[in-house]
Amino acid sequence: MLSIVENLNLFDYFIIIIFSISMFFSFIKGFTQSLLSLLTWIGAVIITIIFEGSLTNFIYSYINQITFLEDTQLANIISRVLSIPFIFLLSLIILRKIKSFISNDFQKSSLGNFWDKIFGLLYGFIFALIIISILLVLLKNLFDGFESSGFIKNSYSYPFINEFTDNYIIKYTPLILENSEEIIEENLE
Repeated sequence: MLSIVENLNLFDYFIIIIFSISMFFSFIKGFTQSLLSLLTWIGAVIITIIFEGSLTNFIYSYINQITFLEDTQLANIISRVLSIPFIFLLSLIILRKIKSFISNDFQKSSLGNFWDKIFGLLYGFIFALIIISILLVLLKNLFDGFESSGFIKNSYSYPFINEFTDNYIIKYTPLILENSEEIIEENLE
């Protein structure tokens, strides 16, 4: 065990810090709060994707009446810049209110405080693993020599995380995104 600690590099310490922070906050919040928070953010993003086009067109119709912005690309950009944050923040506020109502019910009847905290630790571990895997995919795609860099070289944790990334994140993400797009398109009709 001591030899492993002595051989850790900067990447390993980075991984340990990310896992520790995620697991700590998920333990403090508990599983139900952590999961509801994640679903709140995902819901806000989905609502923004669904309604952004309609609000952008609505705002564009008013901005387009200003003479110097009439039929310009700037009017379209301003419409998007106004609509996306507005929808996202409004939906986030509403979903957080809904989350607080739901979480109050869960706190009264949930798994029990002990199990909620234990599952919170597990959730924090899985959440950190997914976040790190997504970051690795981005870094590998952005920087050509990333895997041979000193940041990764001789890392103890990189082979394990890279295997998880290849076997799960890269393999299943396109399927999840494809199914999500189909569900969103069906609900828009």
